[in-house]
Amino acid sequence: MITEAQLEEQLYHLKRVTRGHGDQWSVNFARSILRQAKNPKWKPTARQQPIIEKLINESRFGGSADSTPDNIELIETEKGSDAV
Repeated sequence: MITEAQLEEQLYHLKRVTRGHGDQWSVNFARSILRQAKNPKWKPTARQQPIIEKLINESRFGGSADSTPDNIELIETEKGSDAV
């Protein structure tokens, strides 16, 4: 079970998915969740929660939740250099 603060954070990030950061099914799912979340007594089900997390990770990092983002570059410095 997630806390209210975690749920609010997830709902905040889920809005990005509704702005076209995903396929049509993902957008529709995110809209449905955000609509349901307007009910103060609503909580995501055990089946909805991992999907929500996956969609958020995909929208934030551009890949699946199990993969490392492709846009990370290693910055190497030369030994003895003053550059950091």
